[in-house]
Amino acid sequence: MRSIITTARNIKTKLFPERPLWLVLGDMRELGDFTEKEHRLLAAYVSQVADHVFLVGKEMTSHMADELEKIGFPMTHVCKFHTAPEATEIIKRLIADEKHPCDDHAHHHHPEQPPLLVFKGSQNTIFLEEAVK
Repeated sequence: MRSIITTARNIKTKLFPERPLWLVLGDMRELGDFTEKEHRLLAAYVSQVADHVFLVGKEMTSHMADELEKIGFPMTHVCKFHTAPEATEIIKRLIADEKHPCDDHAHHHHPEQPPLLVFKGSQNTIFLEEAVK
């Protein structure tokens, strides 16, 4: 997960510095007793890299979201979803410049450049590959 985010940050920095980076992150599976800890540890790194974060799955929407809030990441830039299809619909609306559906504010995205979208999550029950389609 960290490697994918680092690669995305490097691509953005070198090739597309004016474009916002949106991370669509699904639960990391098969972590056993380290599940909560690893999702929380990743939040600090995500907060330094992402402009918007879309969290999919139980672990991301609870542990990652909670930790992002604790460290001061703007929660108006975090959307939480149970399933990848829910995330897909919201991302499509944001790209189309509709009202931000993940908060109560009536601001618009208005990008000068389209966002760089990065999708990463465990394939088992998260199915982020469906959101990419």
